[in-house]
Amino acid sequence: MNLLKLPGIAWRRYWMKRRNEGPFPLGEILQSEIPNVALVDLGAFRKPVQKIPAEIKAIVLMEDRSPKFFLGFDGYEASSLVPLNRHGPIEEEWTQYDLRSLVADLHKQGKKVLIGFWGFWGDGISKPTPWLKKHPELKPRRPGESDIGNPFAQLFPEGITFAEYIANQYQRLHDSFGFDGLFFGDGLCGFRDFWRPNYYQNCGRDVPGWWAWFYEIIAETVHKTGGQLWAYDCMGFGFEEARMHGVDYRLLAERGSLDVLVFQSYLTAWNYLFGVPGKSGMSQDFRNMQEVRGILWGTRTMHFYTLELGDTVEGWHARHETTRWQMKILDPIADGRLLVWANELLAGLPQ
Repeated sequence: MNLLKLPGIAWRRYWMKRRNEGPFPLGEILQSEIPNVALVDLGAFRKPVQKIPAEIKAIVLMEDRSPKFFLGFDGYEASSLVPLNRHGPIEEEWTQYDLRSLVADLHKQGKKVLIGFWGFWGDGISKPTPWLKKHPELKPRRPGESDIGNPFAQLFPEGITFAEYIANQYQRLHDSFGFDGLFFGDGLCGFRDFWRPNYYQNCGRDVPGWWAWFYEIIAETVHKTGGQLWAYDCMGFGFEEARMHGVDYRLLAERGSLDVLVFQSYLTAWNYLFGVPGKSGMSQDFRNMQEVRGILWGTRTMHFYTLELGDTVEGWHARHETTRWQMKILDPIADGRLLVWANELLAGLPQ
């Protein structure tokens, strides 16, 4: 293999693979009594679905990067294919009938099942979907950015706001498949620039009210179905820094719009592999998470954190020592863990 001829993303995957320790042992995760929720896509499951351990309380089916299924879903068709298997390792075709059956089977095992998506336009791994291309009002604010640019936009074709459209889409998906909630992935909690974390620090004056409005519109529909609204935080920032980037966690909690806030702790990916500017390590994560937890005190909003396992699309596994350190330091100040990504762990379970 001539390494000098590899394109950028392939070089990064090769470099990460050389540093991999493989999947983290599931048994170590399940030893603690803290609730675990598995973030996966359909590549984690067999037909029929394998038995999921009782220690995993819920499943999040996440559509990462440019969302095709969530934003483009226009009604149940039993034989229509579901494009929610990007991470493997089980490579099977899934129809909408299969997805409905999977959710029903997981319910029989006592698991809640949430559907999630990223507020993402595109990057070096993904391109804008046909639905996104029809909505240029959502394009990123500046060249080189990946997040949807204006989540508060009025959608030209539909004549409603993006928030109202998301709420309508969740209602359709809930009615068709029986989901128990919605999870906002990257790009839907404040404004951020992944490689320039301080770029949007001037959003703290008026923007938090807009984000609160956005969440209220969607939470009203989700809660009417009996579901919960979950969201990633803004780049693992503390409360004050997140507010400077446009999102006020206390305001969302006080208005009852957010059921679970998930603190993003990616010590292997953001610190060790990507070298994201401004990320200094575990002490920073502990301090920021503790600050946010204090702000949420006395509200109904629960506070989870991402237990880092790996990402097969990006081509890495978390360093095992780092994941153990996360559990030791962050478990005592968390209401639960989100296992990211848990595809390989669930795929290895017996039927």
